[in-house]
Amino acid sequence: MEKPTETDVFRHLTPRQEAAVDLLFSGKSDTETAAALGLHRTTVSGWRRHHPAFVAELNRRRQELYRASSDRLRGMVSKALDALELALKGDCPIPSVTLILKLAAFDKVERPTGHVDAECVLDELVVAKRGQIQQEKDRYITDDQKAMRRMFPPTPELFTREMAEAREAVFQELQEICPVDDHE
Repeated sequence: MEKPTETDVFRHLTPRQEAAVDLLFSGKSDTETAAALGLHRTTVSGWRRHHPAFVAELNRRRQELYRASSDRLRGMVSKALDALELALKGDCPIPSVTLILKLAAFDKVERPTGHVDAECVLDELVVAKRGQIQQEKDRYITDDQKAMRRMFPPTPELFTREMAEAREAVFQELQEICPVDDHE
């Protein structure tokens, strides 16, 4: 079996990272998750904020929960309307029915967003890093040179080289801020 490359560790989750996702998704804090897995809190928070596969999996689960909750809530609307109709015929209002009807406007609730694929998270980081690198370079060139750059976009070769430079920078940063889970 081939040993994973340095960059593969940011595309896939280890068993410990999968367990961390499960714990976080069940409502545990970074500190509680870290303690349960024998890790430092900053390891878990680093994964949660920066590790592409970890971020993607949390986004996927949030979106899945939103869809399931939305479907379930919409399924309660008919029953809530029936209960509300009965309550209106009687003397006492039913606050929970009213709450369900208010929640039925679930489409107004902010939907969870974010990429659910680690490669997409990585690509987004690389594009942002390329922009940062370009801004840094722009600090040292004249306005005329900036205007020329806008008029003549980079060649495909230059673009490919810039993206490779940005990708390498992203992986170096990730290795510094997202410790690899090597305590298995």
